[in-house]
Amino acid sequence: MLKGDGWTAGAFLGWKLSPNIRFDAGGAWSDLLANGTSGTASGSFLGTRWLVQGGLTGTYPWQKFVLEPSARVFALWEHENAYTDSLGTFQPARSFETGRASAGVKAIYPFVWTSSVALSPYAGIYADYYFSRDDAQTTTLTAVPLLQGWSARATGGVTATFPGGAALGAGGEFGGIGSVNHIWTWTARGHIPF
Repeated sequence: MLKGDGWTAGAFLGWKLSPNIRFDAGGAWSDLLANGTSGTASGSFLGTRWLVQGGLTGTYPWQKFVLEPSARVFALWEHENAYTDSLGTFQPARSFETGRASAGVKAIYPFVWTSSVALSPYAGIYADYYFSRDDAQTTTLTAVPLLQGWSARATGGVTATFPGGAALGAGGEFGGIGSVNHIWTWTARGHIPF
């Protein structure tokens, strides 16, 4: 079991390049303190993490739909310092990285549901390329297999928009289509403009 805390600092940039195309990029650096337990052994170690992401997204009306083609990339690098656990076993430093480049399109069908609520169900399909590397010498340190190579991802959900611009949304994603590893992701989000 692994628990930890730390702090993160980062920045984000968004730019509307044209009426139909927007660019965004962001980066964050984290300082980590982790406490791990494996069987009767326990230990603490320091680490650092870099996360960068960016992409281009288009918005194009087509008949009653809104199409959102996009191309995105994110990457994460983490380094964990060496330490000696409570049983006196030296645990070497570990570095790993993971990331994904993707391109695809999402189709949105906005319509007025009631006089005060508009609904926007959506569905999307994306091609993904995962790149990962882990120099851990003990394979049992990582319970989740490394994602590598090409696969596809399908998304779907709905967003409800209220007067004043407030919105609530829920959706799901099934990743790893065409690969050995499959990943289900569920999300719920809301925002209130101010």
